Parts: sequence; C-alpha cells; structure tokens
Amino acid sequence: MSTKNEQHTLVRTLVLGILSGGRSATPLAVMALNHDRSSLKGSWQDWKVFSTPLGRGVLVASAVGELIGDKLPGTPNRISPAGLAGRVASGALVGA
Repeated sequence: MSTKNEQHTLVRTLVLGILSGGRSATPLAVMALNHDRSSLKGSWQDWKVFSTPLGRGVLVASAVGELIGDKLPGTPNRISPAGLAGRVASGALVGA
C-alpha cells in the first residue's frame, strides 16, 4: 500500500501532466516557482534551469509568452505536429 506522501506525489504529477496538454510551458513554470518547497523532493530541483533565478525567469517568461502567443491570429493549430511534440516533451519532462 502506498503512503500518503506517494499519493500526493502522484496527484501532483498527474496535474502537471494535464497542464502540459493545454500549455507546454506552464507546468515547467510551476515547477520553477516551486523548486524550493520542502514537500517536493527530486533530482529535478538540482537542474540549473530550476535552481537559478535566470532559469526560473526564463521558464516563467516562456509560459507568459506562450499564453499571449496562443491568442494571436497567426498562431498555428494546436494539433499541428510541432505543437503536439512540444506538449508531449513537456509532459514527459514533468512526469519524469
């Protein structure tokens, strides 16, 4: 039987995966903003992109940029191969 902490970890991972389906940069920005929470443990917290202010800033800016870019009329279809590949890669990264 799994512990309560393991269940919380699975729920967090599931939510981040769901976020990846809508916006590929959002779950990465959420992880960057929560990199120092003591309740979250993982080797990802040591990655430079999550542990430096510059890396966190870039991830948050990319999430904001993606949100704005998705609203522009010239934005490609969300189910285009490039869009799907980005969301799949983001989901795989946050799931790992």
